[in-house]
Amino acid sequence: MRYFCFFCLQLTYDVIGHRIEMSLISAQQVTRAGSWVKHSPRRGSVVRSVRARSVVNASAAMTNLKGCPTLHSVWKVPKADEAAVDAIWKSHEKWMTETHTHGTAGKDDERPRLLKFYIAKGKELNDPMNPESGETGMLLYTMSEVYAAPEGIGAHFKLGDSWPDMAKIMEGIGKYGHFIEVGACQVLTAMEDEAKPMITAKGQPTIHAVFKVPAAEEAAFDAMFKSHEEFMRKTHTMNPTGDDSKAPRLSSFFIAKGTELNDPMNPEGGATGNILYVMAETYYAPSGIAGHFAQAEAGFKEFPQLMGYIPTYGHFMENGACQVFTTFG
Repeated sequence: MRYFCFFCLQLTYDVIGHRIEMSLISAQQVTRAGSWVKHSPRRGSVVRSVRARSVVNASAAMTNLKGCPTLHSVWKVPKADEAAVDAIWKSHEKWMTETHTHGTAGKDDERPRLLKFYIAKGKELNDPMNPESGETGMLLYTMSEVYAAPEGIGAHFKLGDSWPDMAKIMEGIGKYGHFIEVGACQVLTAMEDEAKPMITAKGQPTIHAVFKVPAAEEAAFDAMFKSHEEFMRKTHTMNPTGDDSKAPRLSSFFIAKGTELNDPMNPEGGATGNILYVMAETYYAPSGIAGHFAQAEAGFKEFPQLMGYIPTYGHFMENGACQVFTTFG
């Protein structure tokens, strides 16, 4: 089995609804992001824009997972802060389950509709490319969410205004944040087309990756990931029972796609020309990840191409380093 990981220090905090951005920003910008979310008049216009566009897409989102907006983040946390950060995300889990809906039924302005929600937790290695290289002492917290429609993200943050621990989340972004996209990407490929809740359980291992790709390579990446989708559907299963060496068992899989902006804090600042691809996978057992790579080496013809893209376009990856820590499942 091959293990490979890489990390990027990226942050943005915005709600834009369609193909948006990811780029490197400083901790100072993240701190400014918290203020912007609370006080900037642009926040209101952005949320209104999301809601307006969602009217067109809502019916499609109810039947097709592709096009549904996503939210992802990665925190890198010192071991000494583990208990405090665990408490934040456990509080976040409780708030999410009390205020959000896991599924497509209902109205986003009453309870935002989530198709996927979890935070995975794991240890950072000295060499992310080598699982035998030892640990840095830092912990990774990786969030992945899929909403039934763009307006769900706007409603999510509106609810957050009254959640007491939102301030701790914003502080954590500035202190620990390595990557975040909020409505920047939408589902491009998936294991199944139907927009329905994806069930994950605590302890399930994960794979996450982020690629930052120049526009000239967009067609090649789109084709590669469409072929990857075909490979996954033919060789993997969403059935919780089975033999991972024959058909690796997934509890969720999708790749989301979005656009990078010049200023991640300003959706009116134009785009860099780069395209973002975010992969999120959860498996029923570690043996599923082993089976996944065995299948890829044997049957995914673009596997060498994908491996070759990692050094050039890869910004973050964890491959079984994290396991689901909080979830709706």
